[in-house]
Amino acid sequence: MSASPALNRHGHALRIALRRHVRQPITALLSAFVIACALSLPAGLYHTITSVSRLSGYAEVEPQLSVYLLPEANADDARAVRERIGRLPNVAEQRYISRDAALAELKATSDLNDVLTALDHNPLPDVYVVRAVDTGPEALETLKKSLSALPKVEHVQLDSDWARKLAAFLALARAGLLVLSTVLLCALVFVTASTIRLQVLSAREEIEVYKLIGAGDGFVRRPFLYFGAIQGLLGAALAVLIVLAVEAFLEQRAAPLVALYGSRFRLPAPEVWQILVLMGSGAVLGWVAAYVSVAGYLRSFARSK
Repeated sequence: MSASPALNRHGHALRIALRRHVRQPITALLSAFVIACALSLPAGLYHTITSVSRLSGYAEVEPQLSVYLLPEANADDARAVRERIGRLPNVAEQRYISRDAALAELKATSDLNDVLTALDHNPLPDVYVVRAVDTGPEALETLKKSLSALPKVEHVQLDSDWARKLAAFLALARAGLLVLSTVLLCALVFVTASTIRLQVLSAREEIEVYKLIGAGDGFVRRPFLYFGAIQGLLGAALAVLIVLAVEAFLEQRAAPLVALYGSRFRLPAPEVWQILVLMGSGAVLGWVAAYVSVAGYLRSFARSK
């Protein structure tokens, strides 16, 4: 029974907030669009970084060293290199890939079969794929130098270098995203607070009447809190649409490039929980901005009396 008056007060405040949106649809829409722009940038960057992180998760990240032999190396040279690799410390396993096997695999897994068949000789070298026992950076670098010094070895490549660089780049991108999000969200609170401040000033006479008849600060503040939360929800909904539209645009423009590499990679759509978090964040930010704006006005009103 005691909850009914409280529900009535909240329902009354919600109806007032909705009427203010209906009375000024253009202003409400522009304010929601500002919120959407501020939310869509960090949300879109977060979704992109998450998608790239998932893509890199499918890659082989165990450090392996590819030992490429000279083109003129013959079978005897390859066996000699194999024996020398086996005697090196920190070698857990080695796998030999002949140039013929590499060419056959390339023909089977790429669209260059006609081009490769037209070649008068096999351009690929013999390769040894070496897996290390100690995968620390210093140990891998030492092993790489030892392998490079072997006879008939043209080049040694640490195959996980790109994965490590990608992981470092993603970590830096996440840190930058955190800083950017903090700055944008702080700016969003101030911009929304300024918008709601205009709503408060336009309702000054109404607020003065409420205060004269003994209404508390909570009664005066509540409709504006709902107004701010609704603004945040509308802005977050527009932000979701902006992210989806930008994603579709980028996929369409990137489709020719992706097709050249024979890939079908697509950015996944935002998950339901991500959309709910974005909507909730917009509502909370709108509520906070409204609280800051109305609290400042009520303090100035109390001092004037």
